[in-house]
Amino acid sequence: MGQSGVARDAAIEAQVATLLSQMTLEEKVGQLIQADIATATPDDVRQYHLGSILNSGDTGPNGNLRAPAPEWLKTADAYYAASIDVPPGTP
Repeated sequence: MGQSGVARDAAIEAQVATLLSQMTLEEKVGQLIQADIATATPDDVRQYHLGSILNSGDTGPNGNLRAPAPEWLKTADAYYAASIDVPPGTP
């Protein structure tokens, strides 16, 4: 495997290691998954710790590809809120 050309920074490497050590296996796997907006809900993001949501170009908020900008923003905000929601009792 080739080098990226970016020098390693020990402080960043330590921070990444710390963050990864705090994640469960379920959270790590969830971060590797990119689900489509047509099939994944904000609740799915919350429950499965999904890493990202794809708008594949042929779907939109509530199935409306031509949804107005405020509806897109509302949808993006809902996914974001779910992504940072920490269930009670979670460290």
